[in-house]
Amino acid sequence: MVGAIVDADVVTLKLEDHAADALRRLRHAGQRLGQTVAVLGEHRELAGIVDLGDLLVARDRHICQRFMRLAIHVLNGRTPIRSAIEHPGWSAYDSLPVINRNGVFQGMLWRSAVEGREHRSLVEGIVGRGSGHRFQPDAFCASPVGGVGPQRGGIRLLWSQSSPTVE
Repeated sequence: MVGAIVDADVVTLKLEDHAADALRRLRHAGQRLGQTVAVLGEHRELAGIVDLGDLLVARDRHICQRFMRLAIHVLNGRTPIRSAIEHPGWSAYDSLPVINRNGVFQGMLWRSAVEGREHRSLVEGIVGRGSGHRFQPDAFCASPVGGVGPQRGGIRLLWSQSSPTVE
């Protein structure tokens, strides 16, 4: 399962964080950074993502809520690793946010963690050789996203091993 290799020790931002404060925190965190940073709501729910490029050009006093985007590609912690390898989000991102069944942020999954040699044996040990698990378009779950700002009423696609459900 993806939850076994998720990186829970990542820098996250809050909706009300100012761009200058967010950049300062990222510089001093000393943690691995990808091209996006997760933005969390009051109860650690995934509210969206901020592209580092957008953060760099944002005005210092702008809050993250103003320039964050809806996280379109999201993994569920129970997603089989074999399925995560074939997730279409890897064509655009180097990491994907992982949430639990309640939408609570669990961490980021790095593309290198699912594709790299260091996890090949882990993948084979967890899902077994010849499992035949392949990408299934119907494994996406569309869920309405209430949320804030321009994301209100958007759709979030969740990647899961189960059949589609609406949250």
